[in-house]
Amino acid sequence: MRPFIFRFLFSGALVIVMSACDRSDQQIKVYRLVKAPVESAPDQRTAPASSAAATPQISWELPDGWGNGSPSTMRYASFAATEENGEKVDISVVTFPGDGGSDLDNVNRWRQQIGLAAVDAGELNSIIAPFQSEQINFLTADMIGPNSRTLAAWVRREGRSWFFKLSGPKDAVEKEKPKFVKFLQSVRFEKDAV
Repeated sequence: MRPFIFRFLFSGALVIVMSACDRSDQQIKVYRLVKAPVESAPDQRTAPASSAAATPQISWELPDGWGNGSPSTMRYASFAATEENGEKVDISVVTFPGDGGSDLDNVNRWRQQIGLAAVDAGELNSIIAPFQSEQINFLTADMIGPNSRTLAAWVRREGRSWFFKLSGPKDAVEKEKPKFVKFLQSVRFEKDAV
């Protein structure tokens, strides 16, 4: 009895599938999509905000040897540097409205990106250090993973969070660290401009 039911169901399914395959009235349609251009990173020695109404005006001085990096919709600006041995570092500026997440969540996300274990709130104070530029009080974290390193600095002001990161191979990040410090010292918001 079972083989009969199986054959009956199989035959019925086959008839349905075959009737759906009748393509005499169907045409192949081809669509051509044009990808919208990605907003590129600022191409100047100082970088003004893209929308003064949406974000505060910000500027900085780009260190020698840093050029435009890969643009990203998540990034406000993107830079890159290549060492003599060919190692590359990535420099990013990201901004979000509000607090941009807790310091613990952000540090743990950055640690995970370079292969480090998460830390708890008690360990966070030993990782975060203040950095005072001429006009801005940054918080910073220097995280060294098995193969890579991330230097991060951030500031919250006027309802926005700004994150500045230098990431790449450990030795390359060490060589670029003085330029990153100089870069942070050059950051100015419109109210801070002299």
